[in-house]
Amino acid sequence: MRLNTITIEYLKELPVEHFSDTLYDIVVNEVNGNYEMEEEVLQSLDELLQINFFVYQFMLEINNGGLHNFFSSTYGKYYPEMIQALQKIDAQETAEVLVDAVETVKSHLDID
Repeated sequence: MRLNTITIEYLKELPVEHFSDTLYDIVVNEVNGNYEMEEEVLQSLDELLQINFFVYQFMLEINNGGLHNFFSSTYGKYYPEMIQALQKIDAQETAEVLVDAVETVKSHLDID
């Protein structure tokens, strides 16, 4: 399925346990290895889909190897979006941990 063909009806029919995986797969399919267009694809998602995507991706990276894995992955550069997404779902403590982690590592990594 292509990103531009996602409909509300399609999303409503997805079992909740498959929603985030399906959204992730659609985004990865749309990017199709062209990471220069990744940001454009992510920005094309509406706000609720962006929140879901960023929170889900943060969870995957943390569960796969912690904050080190998150910052060394290609999604580490999206930390501002992930902080905002966490705040929007009222995960304030997790957002604060990420803010503190960014402050700790930003002098060691290529992040602003």
